[in-house]
Amino acid sequence: MGERQPFKMRQARDATGLVVSARQIGQKPEPFTRPLRCPYCEHEVTAQPEQPRVSTKGKAFTRGAHFALAKEKEKGRTAEHLAGCALRTDHTLHAIARRSQGLAELGPRYLQTLWPCLR
Repeated sequence: MGERQPFKMRQARDATGLVVSARQIGQKPEPFTRPLRCPYCEHEVTAQPEQPRVSTKGKAFTRGAHFALAKEKEKGRTAEHLAGCALRTDHTLHAIARRSQGLAELGPRYLQTLWPCLR
């Protein structure tokens, strides 16, 4: 599907099962118990605090606080949500296209429905 841009998760689940918002990252003391997990699967996530950044065009901006998948411990593997996770969107899009009986087409950066009534 081409170059994948990771999306920023706005929620996580802490060790006690509590759903945590990205707005809580950076609070002292932390209002959650580590380790943190994806709210939909058991993949570990990390809390990424708000950070000032500079774009490739030199413009300053603030990257908002968010949760990100923890790196895989096995070398050579990229982090991805576990099978069946609602946030594993690339697998969901492939499944839709595969099961569509030709009524959906998956391109490098899109999913197009071929139903005349939806065009």
